[in-house]
Amino acid sequence: MTAIRLSRAEAGRVRNALARDSYTYLHYPMVAGIVLVAFGLEYTLAHVGEPFDSVHRFALLGGVAIYLLAHVLLRLRNARTVNRQRLALALALLALCLVPLDASSLAVLAGLKRGALGGDRLRDDQDLTTAACRRFWT
Repeated sequence: MTAIRLSRAEAGRVRNALARDSYTYLHYPMVAGIVLVAFGLEYTLAHVGEPFDSVHRFALLGGVAIYLLAHVLLRLRNARTVNRQRLALALALLALCLVPLDASSLAVLAGLKRGALGGDRLRDDQDLTTAACRRFWT
């Protein structure tokens, strides 16, 4: 989607600024979020029954929140719209980073999966792709 908007942007300074913002500045928080999530997942899988300490809780929950906020900013920069669902989930995850959780790390991961995937609806093109794959394999 970013590439389509970039190709439709006015040539020159406008297109250059859009490319710079989209592919450099707004990708840094995405990468940082991915690295933090990987760090949190490593701890989760190594210490399944133990509760999170503050560092690992921020790594997992805050990493996902940073990644989602980067997506919100990318969409705001390119389409000038806000995905309220991602923004609300990111803010909720950041709030959970501040709360001490007594749940096991695996339970927090399961809740994160439910929160991140539970509200998302498939797009029409994803539905079509899924239907085509099912027809091919059956």
